[in-house]
Amino acid sequence: RRGAVVTAYDPVVARDVADSGGVPISNGDAPRGEDIDLAIVTTLHPGMDYSWLDAAPLVLDTTYRLDRSPTVIPL
Repeated sequence: RRGAVVTAYDPVVARDVADSGGVPISNGDAPRGEDIDLAIVTTLHPGMDYSWLDAAPLVLDTTYRLDRSPTVIPL
């Protein structure tokens, strides 16, 4: 309602999802980190390339498994 664009990226899930209010969230291609304002990491899959997160201005790591850097905010 306030204009946020929310997308999901999970290569293991091959379908779109919806938030708790029923708002559709598209599950697209790997994002470009510089194109997003905040990346929220909820699951890390073994063998996946997460290098795009290096260009994200802010990363909220709910897994506690990402390397610490100035842009990573542990939950």
